[in-house]
Amino acid sequence: MKGKNFFLLAAVLFSVSLFEAFGQTTSSYLHLVYKIQDLRYSLPYEAHAYLTADRALFTLRRPARTYKAELPEFPNLEVDEPFNAFDVCVNYLDKKVTYRRKFKDSSAIYAVEPVLELRWQFTGKQKEILGYPCQEAVLTVQEVARHPLLEYEQRKIRVVDYHFWYTTAIPARDGYLFYTGLPGVVLQVVISSSRGEHVLVEAQKVEKANGYVLSCDSLQEGEAVESIKEAHYWEFYSRYEKEKRKRKK
Repeated sequence: MKGKNFFLLAAVLFSVSLFEAFGQTTSSYLHLVYKIQDLRYSLPYEAHAYLTADRALFTLRRPARTYKAELPEFPNLEVDEPFNAFDVCVNYLDKKVTYRRKFKDSSAIYAVEPVLELRWQFTGKQKEILGYPCQEAVLTVQEVARHPLLEYEQRKIRVVDYHFWYTTAIPARDGYLFYTGLPGVVLQVVISSSRGEHVLVEAQKVEKANGYVLSCDSLQEGEAVESIKEAHYWEFYSRYEKEKRKRKK
C-alpha cells in the first residue's frame, strides 16, 4: 500500500512538471512510462519519457520517502531517500542536452551541454519486451564513466556493464535519460555488478498521445550552472563549495 501511495504522489508531481515543460502548440508524440529500481532492495518509482522526431524529454519526480528494505540479511534496515526531481531534454536538431533540477521550494538550476556521443557495443542478442522485438547494446564501465549522470553511481555499486535493450519498432530514439546514439527506443536497462544482474529500468507502457510540443528551452529556468554533472549532483557540489570556503578562511 505504501508503494502505491508513492506512485500516486509521483504521478501528481509529474503532471505539474509536464505542463511546465511543454510549449503551446499541440502535436502527437510517444509517451513511455518507466519503472526504476535503483538497487535490489529499493522501492521502485516511475519516470516518464515524451518523444517526437526531433526531441526527447525525460522527467523524474520522486518524493522523499522512508521505508524498511526487504533484505533477509538486514531485516531492520531503514532507507531514507531525499526528494529527487529533474528533467532532461535532448534536441536532436541543435544537438544539445538541457538538464533542469527542481527543488522542494520550486526553485531550479539548469545546464546545457552538447549531446554526448557514446560508444556502444552491439551484441546481436535479441528478446521481446512489451511485445516489441528488442536488441542488446552494452556500455562498459569505462564508457559509463563519461556520462555525467552515472559517473558516481557506477563506482558506488561497482557496476561492470550496463545492458540496454532497445527496439527499432517504435518510430523514435533514446527515451531513458540521454543515452544517445542508439537506433531505437530503450525499453529496459540491466546492470551487471559483483553481486549479479539487476533490472534498473523497465518500460511499463508505450502509447501514442496528443498534447503540447516539447520545448527544451523551457527547462532553462532558475540559476544556470556550469555542467550537467554539477546540476545532477548539486548537494555534493554544495557541500564541497562550503568546505572549500571554510578552508580559505
